[in-house]
Amino acid sequence: MRALCEDADVGCSFKVIPLARAYAELKQGSVDALITLDLGQFDDCCSASDWHSEWSAGLFSTNTYKDIPSNEREILGQELIVVNGMRSPYSFLPNMDALAAENKIKLFKARDVETAVLMFAKDRVGLMWGGEDFRWYLRRLTPGKPYAYRPLFRKNVVLWVHQQKADTLEVLNQAYHRLVKSGVIARNGLLVPSTMNGRYKEAALN
Repeated sequence: MRALCEDADVGCSFKVIPLARAYAELKQGSVDALITLDLGQFDDCCSASDWHSEWSAGLFSTNTYKDIPSNEREILGQELIVVNGMRSPYSFLPNMDALAAENKIKLFKARDVETAVLMFAKDRVGLMWGGEDFRWYLRRLTPGKPYAYRPLFRKNVVLWVHQQKADTLEVLNQAYHRLVKSGVIARNGLLVPSTMNGRYKEAALN
């Protein structure tokens, strides 16, 4: 997004806030744009970018890949941590809260990704639901920890822009396609590795 804003000559400021608050602020027009899944939840207030990046979510486990549950029946009796506010776990377990209330699973809800990863890293839970981007937190917080990941949900990530800022969306769309053409953004919607290394937060931490 920083690369897009610079190319489009748009003055952008960024903040990271809890999902529920981010959704509410976008709908209220308190923020102009939000990067999140294309679930159609903002069709009444906003427009989505004409570009996307692919994203998956699923279960992380300290066991082997074959031991990771692939359906609701296989997860019964196990411990699971999710990030409070994430909607993607319900795509796999639509009755997740009911299963927890009935003690069919032991469910922990962490306040953020970092807390969830730390609980998982300390072996407080055997399974963690998260996006493939959780790998970055695992590498940063628990380097060398073995784990397996089974993707169980796939969806596109897009930029939602409030309809009051339609002109901004148009210039960002144009900037995106320029950066793809110039080789800064790859066809998967992410910065190419050589550019990512200089821009991504991980590089700044090293």
